[in-house]
Amino acid sequence: MRGPALWRSALAFASLALLLLAHAGRSAAEQRVITFNDVEVQEGRGLLLPANQSFVEDGMWVEAFWALHTGRPEGTFIRGHFHPQDLTTGFEGQHYGGPRELHGLYIKSVDGRPFWLKSLRYRVTRNRELPDQYKSIEGFNLYSVNILIGTSLFAKASIRSLFSMFPVGQPVGNDLDLPFYTLYVTGFEFVSEVFIASTASVDLDDIVVEMH
Repeated sequence: MRGPALWRSALAFASLALLLLAHAGRSAAEQRVITFNDVEVQEGRGLLLPANQSFVEDGMWVEAFWALHTGRPEGTFIRGHFHPQDLTTGFEGQHYGGPRELHGLYIKSVDGRPFWLKSLRYRVTRNRELPDQYKSIEGFNLYSVNILIGTSLFAKASIRSLFSMFPVGQPVGNDLDLPFYTLYVTGFEFVSEVFIASTASVDLDDIVVEMH
């Protein structure tokens, strides 16, 4: 009986060691955070469109995009910019621009490594940039605003075919003192790039990724 008992003990010890190693690896995983604080906004260096504004923070490339006539044959891109364009507020004030327009962020790692999009902070607004345009994009409503996240973007394709939708509630106002909330993201665990937008007007901040 001594042999089987020793074998079982060795197997249990090996299993425990593997679990501890896996936990240690996860604990040591590299996290990067896009804070939008004190970033140097670049002009004319966009990857999606050369005219797009962009910046690099914590090893992540962040680029603004602007799609027009989404979901239609004439769908196209024009120069994307941040809100405000110099990001001195320390967050991206994404907003509704038109029923078939989409403003958003394109994100990838500078070193090309895949990553896990873990979370972001958000605040649903009443369109601080264009307060008279308190609306949602076509096919959606203000009763349940969605943050949109996807891994590809084609202006001619429909929004629903490209993005996963994460409900974030109704607009709360434009006051800068209103709180941000955290959205924990699932379904984007091993990606090389992501596109983040919204169906109405949403402030975005502190986008957290974990590198693979």
